[in-house]
Amino acid sequence: MSWISQLQNPHLRKRHWDALCKISGMNLKDDTLAIKELLNAGNHQYAKIIEEISLQASKEFIFEAELNAIELSWKDISLPLILDNENNDDQQVQIGDTTEIKMLLEDSLTRLMALSVQNCAKPIKLKFEKWKSTLEAFVDTLVRRI
Repeated sequence: MSWISQLQNPHLRKRHWDALCKISGMNLKDDTLAIKELLNAGNHQYAKIIEEISLQASKEFIFEAELNAIELSWKDISLPLILDNENNDDQQVQIGDTTEIKMLLEDSLTRLMALSVQNCAKPIKLKFEKWKSTLEAFVDTLVRRI
């Protein structure tokens, strides 16, 4: 009866519950649903699917946590700019030392590459794609400027 414990997975989101309800034909979101009712309804026949959806929910949670960690690592990063005052008539701004940014960029892209092989829900995948394209555009910009 591990499928019952799978229903306690704290990472199950609305989309997972919706899938479970659709498959079983029951309202599994009802707080008053007793275990006896679950057993009588024959949900044990859906044990494998329940376990798969619960596992997917856990994987998506880890995926999203990694994306959030990448996002957080960029929160306080600033591009170092240097004002070139040699010619007062024509001041120019140059990019300063980008060593830290390059290391963070490489780390972030490596972490995204590891995530890219995982299957996850569309909302999370959209966030992943946004970060991937943003960082790739940043690489292109950085390469052209330095």
